[in-house]
Amino acid sequence: MTAIDFGLGISLGGILGYLIRTILEHRLAIDRIKENIKITEFNKAAGEFRGAFATAIAKFNILSDANQIDQMLREELIPQSVAIEKFRPFIPSDKKDAYQEAWENYHQSHKREGASSVFFLDYAMGDEKERFELFKNRINRILKFAEH
Repeated sequence: MTAIDFGLGISLGGILGYLIRTILEHRLAIDRIKENIKITEFNKAAGEFRGAFATAIAKFNILSDANQIDQMLREELIPQSVAIEKFRPFIPSDKKDAYQEAWENYHQSHKREGASSVFFLDYAMGDEKERFELFKNRINRILKFAEH
């Protein structure tokens, strides 16, 4: 083997190594871009999702009358339902049941037969501090799905 053959072999190896490194870096860059897009989309959707519950949380703190609480929560239920459905695609498949359960626990578990005038009975009756804790805990169980 001559020095020229050796030099060509080294050069060819260097070029091949450079090309492989470039291709790998390119693929890794594309993967990073895709991951950044997914994170950005999730963060945007999570912000909108949390925002759908913010009004109810703020209003709940200032209302004390059972009928006012019931009326306010009924008004907020539609935007919250829309937010739940819009955010559902971001929920991992192994957590979809827990997500649905948290949502139903928030808006359905407090239904009582014959209590048509106060739909959100759990949040409207009893000690003010306890019912706010119940309300806050149920909403937080839903909002935890918007965390990374």
